[in-house]
Amino acid sequence: MSHRFTAHLGDEPVGDDQPYARPLLQLGDEQPVPRQGCWAGDCTEPEESPVDLYCAKHERVIPGSRINVGPRTRTFILNLLRFAICGAVLLAAGIGTSIPLFALFVVAGIAVGAGSLHRFPMTVKVVIGAWLLACLVAALLPLLSPGVESILRAVLAGLVLVLAVIHAGAFAWATQGSYGGAAAITVGAFATVPAMAMGWVLTHPSVGFTTVPSWVRHWLLIAMVTGVVGAMLVAAIAGAVLGQSKVNTEVRAPLSARPAPWVVHWKTSAPRRSKRNPWEQALLKFEARAKYVVVAMVRGIANLLLRAAHIVQVFVVRLINWVHRQMVIAVRRLKAAVVGTFGVIGRAVVLGLTVAGRTSQVIVLPALAVAAGAAGVVFGSDYALRYLRGEGLDVLGPLAIAVAGGFVALTLLWMALSGLPFSESRDSWLRSALLAAPQLIVMFTLGGWVVGLPGLFGPGPITVGPVTITSTALLVAVFAWARWSGDDGEEQDETPPAATVRPGSS
Repeated sequence: MSHRFTAHLGDEPVGDDQPYARPLLQLGDEQPVPRQGCWAGDCTEPEESPVDLYCAKHERVIPGSRINVGPRTRTFILNLLRFAICGAVLLAAGIGTSIPLFALFVVAGIAVGAGSLHRFPMTVKVVIGAWLLACLVAALLPLLSPGVESILRAVLAGLVLVLAVIHAGAFAWATQGSYGGAAAITVGAFATVPAMAMGWVLTHPSVGFTTVPSWVRHWLLIAMVTGVVGAMLVAAIAGAVLGQSKVNTEVRAPLSARPAPWVVHWKTSAPRRSKRNPWEQALLKFEARAKYVVVAMVRGIANLLLRAAHIVQVFVVRLINWVHRQMVIAVRRLKAAVVGTFGVIGRAVVLGLTVAGRTSQVIVLPALAVAAGAAGVVFGSDYALRYLRGEGLDVLGPLAIAVAGGFVALTLLWMALSGLPFSESRDSWLRSALLAAPQLIVMFTLGGWVVGLPGLFGPGPITVGPVTITSTALLVAVFAWARWSGDDGEEQDETPPAATVRPGSS
């Protein structure tokens, strides 16, 4: 049965030329390695999910099936682990320290948080490393002075916020797609704002998470404002640049100049003919010549002035048309820049929601889950020691809350980092829980008798308590009900047997 993990960004193999190959981006998107059977041996049963802990056919554990050891060696290792658990419990109760119980809880946390991720090798390494670091810090915090504890908390919170900002920027750039690089850069610039805001909240005196000087909170506010302004500036520049390619620079001229200058064609009349004496005729010709010269001169000056007026008109019209064109293009460019800016912001918002979801899933939520689980380990080991040393049933409530809280936190951790849909992870968890719960209850009950019997007869530091007695009674009741209902719950064939006819009978 083939299974396609649609929760991942793509189905292409991870290579050196892809940003998903980087460990920070590979969280929540790592492709599972092929499965190699279960503890039943050469198992080829197809899986239902890559986070299954048990084989559906043989009901055997899948993690560790790659270890090439025989069945006897595996049985020896399991029995050795059981004796180690009982020995750690006896040691903790005997010397009055929770360190052995703390170690058991840490190992159990690795099994819960990293067991289902056995087919995600890089993610398993990150989870185990973060879990061990968180447990170490949680164990050391009560031993440190308040000042050192505050500094350590601030450093760890700052590290998580820095990782979140880096992941948000890198993931936005890697998954920009049709949103464009401008939207990705805008998201990366804005990613510092929620990080600085969270830092400002955590450092507030009323919260009490950590104590920092007042100038640190002041600069956190400045960083928030700078992040907002920087993101808007990036969007504005990108929108202006991207919008210029869409601006239409063709503008219709509002005015048109006369194609040719004005021209006057003033003329003089022909000289009158006179039959008088030659002197009078000479005067008439002189008059006609003089008039012609005057008219030609005036006409030339007038045409020269008209040509000058035409030049002025052309210049003024072209100047007006140029100014008009520049104003229209400027308005168009401004409009394109505004539209482009809002377009970049809109794409950045859509991309930012995706980036925020993924960063919260693979950075913020796992960090909170690891912190909660580590706190559960510290408190749970302490309350477990108090119960083992006979402090009564009052410590069972806090112990149950610490264990259940840590278990839920680590379950959410592997669900978030697997990158699978929640419904698929939930179904896989239910299948694993239904198979693991009976075994764990039986092992817990038998272990309780093993470590409690010596104390029941005097020399041991632990006695059989109400939890072991109650679990034993429940197991006895379940086994009795299963036996009474018929062959351990197996369905019986209620079909009556066929009648046997003997020879000679009627």
